Amino acid sequence: MPTSRNFSMKKRKAATLSPPVVTSKRSKTEEDTMKPKKLEPKDYRKRLVPRTNTILDVKTEEKISVKEENICEIPAPLAVHAGENGIDNGVSSYEQLRLKNLQDNADFFAKLGISEMKTEIKQSTKPSKTTQLKSKPVNKEKTKAPPEPRRASLRIAKMDPDGAPLPEDFFKQPFEPVEEHPRKPSGPLEMAEYLGFNSSDSEHEDLLSKMKGCFKCKIEKSTEDKTSFDSYVKNLSKLKINMERVAKVVPNRVFSLDIHPTNTKLITAAGDKWGFLGLWDVTAGREFQTDGVVVYAPHSRPINCLKFSLHKSNQLYSCSYDGTVRCCDLQKGVFDEIYSTPDEVLLKSFDFMTAETLLVAQQDGCIALVDTRTSRSTAENLYQLHQKSLRSVSVHPVQDNIFCTSSTDTTVCIWDLRKLKEKGKSQSLDELSHDKSINSAYFSPVTGKYILSTSLDDRIRIFNSENLSGCKKEHSIVHDNHTGRWLTGFRANWHPTREDLFTVGSMSRPRQIDVYGVNGRKVLAMKDEEYLGSVCSLTVLGRNQDVMVGANSSGKLHVFK
Repeated sequence: MPTSRNFSMKKRKAATLSPPVVTSKRSKTEEDTMKPKKLEPKDYRKRLVPRTNTILDVKTEEKISVKEENICEIPAPLAVHAGENGIDNGVSSYEQLRLKNLQDNADFFAKLGISEMKTEIKQSTKPSKTTQLKSKPVNKEKTKAPPEPRRASLRIAKMDPDGAPLPEDFFKQPFEPVEEHPRKPSGPLEMAEYLGFNSSDSEHEDLLSKMKGCFKCKIEKSTEDKTSFDSYVKNLSKLKINMERVAKVVPNRVFSLDIHPTNTKLITAAGDKWGFLGLWDVTAGREFQTDGVVVYAPHSRPINCLKFSLHKSNQLYSCSYDGTVRCCDLQKGVFDEIYSTPDEVLLKSFDFMTAETLLVAQQDGCIALVDTRTSRSTAENLYQLHQKSLRSVSVHPVQDNIFCTSSTDTTVCIWDLRKLKEKGKSQSLDELSHDKSINSAYFSPVTGKYILSTSLDDRIRIFNSENLSGCKKEHSIVHDNHTGRWLTGFRANWHPTREDLFTVGSMSRPRQIDVYGVNGRKVLAMKDEEYLGSVCSLTVLGRNQDVMVGANSSGKLHVFK
C-alpha cells in the first residue's frame, strides 16, 4: 500500500508536470512521520543529480568510473533533516552527497596529474629571458633640409623676364587684347610682301613671268561645248592622276577653288581657312621644290569664294570672312581692295554681273552691289534680302539683272535687281523651299535654264528655271552631304560650258568624285586608290581643257588630266 509521501508526490507530479524528486535514502519510519512542505509553482530551481560514467585512464589505459552531475529541474526547497545528535546543522543529505562527489572527482584528477601537467605547460610557454622580444628601436627623426628661398615674382617686382626694371607708366597703360588673325591693312598690297608658306621671291617672279602668255587669250563667257554628252563622259573617264598631279597648295583646309580659263597652261587657285591663297602651275613639273606652288596671304580669315575673271584673265577675285573683297592683278603683282565692310561682316560668296560690277553675299542676309571702277571700297547699294545668313549668290548668264541666293533659312530665292528696295522688304520672283540649310545654288552656265542646289537634307535638287516666277523641281538626288565639322561642305558645281553635267564630292569609299547628268543619274566616279585617299569637298572642271580638280581639307589638290 503506498505511503502518504508517495501519494502526495504523484499528486504534485500530475498538477505541475515537474520531474520526479530525487531524495536521499531514509528509513521507513522517517518517511511516514515527516510531511513535506507545500511547494509553490514559483519555487523551482536547477539541481544536480549524480550520474556515473566510465572513462579511460591515459597512462594506465584502465577504465575508471567517475560520478558526474546531471542537471534537471526539481522543486525546491528541500527538506532539512536533523543530524544524528538531533540538532539541525543546516546541510541536507543530498548536499552532503554532492560535496562527497566533488571531493572524489578532485581526488581522481589529482591522481591523473592533470593540474601538474597544466602547470608544466604554462611554464614551458613562458618566454625565457634570452628569448624575450627585443624592443623596437626608436625611429630617429630625419633632419629636414632647410627650404629653398622663395622665388620672387618679376611681375610684382615690376621687372621684365630678363630682370630689367619696367618703365613707371607700364602698368598704367590699358590692356588691349591682341587679335590672333587681324585684318590686313586697307588698300593695295604688294604680292611679293605677302608671300607665305615658305614661298620665295624667285618662285613668285617665275610664276608671274610664265603666266604672261595666259593673259593674251580671249575668253567668251557664253561659249558652249558642242561635244555630245556620251562622248564627253567617255573622254572624262580617260583622265588619270599620278604623283606629280597631287600637291599641297595651301597649308590649311581648302574653302574655295578655281581653274584659270586659258587653254595654254594649267593654273589652279585655292583659298584656305586662314586667308592663304595658293597658285599652282601644274605643268611646271619638278622645277621647284614646291612643285610650282606659290602661296600668298592677302586675307586673315577663310577665303570662301575664288574666281578668275572671264573678262580680264589677269585678275583673280577673292572674298573672305574678314569682310574684304580683293582683286589679285597678276600683271601688276598687287592685291587691290575692292570692297570692305566696316564691322567685318563675313562675306560668303560673290558673282560677276558685268566686267566691272559684282554682287556680294554677306552673313547678315544682305546683297552688296560693288562697282570696281570706284576708288572707294564701299558698296553702291545694299539690299536686305534674307533674315539669316546667305551662302551663295549666282547671276543669270543671259539676264544680268536676275540672280538667285541661297540661305540658311532653307530657301533659294530668285530676284530682279531692278525691283529691289534699299529700305524695306523686297519681293522675290520665286522662292524654292528646302528641308534644311542650303550650301549653294547656281544657275546653269550657258542659258540659265536650270538651278542646281545642294542642301544638308542629303539632297541635290535640279529646278527648271525657264519660268523665273514659277520654277519647278525636276529631280531630287539622294546624296550624303553630311561632311561633318572638319570637312568643307559639298557644293555641286556645273561644268563651265555645259548644262547637262555637274560634279560633286563624295563620302563613299573608296574615295571618289561623283559626276551626274542633268537627268539626275550618276554617270561616272573619278577615283584612284593610290593617289586619291581623302574626301574632295570641292570640285571644278576645266573650261577649255579636259581636266578635273578636287580639293580636300588638308590643303591638297588632286588633278585628273
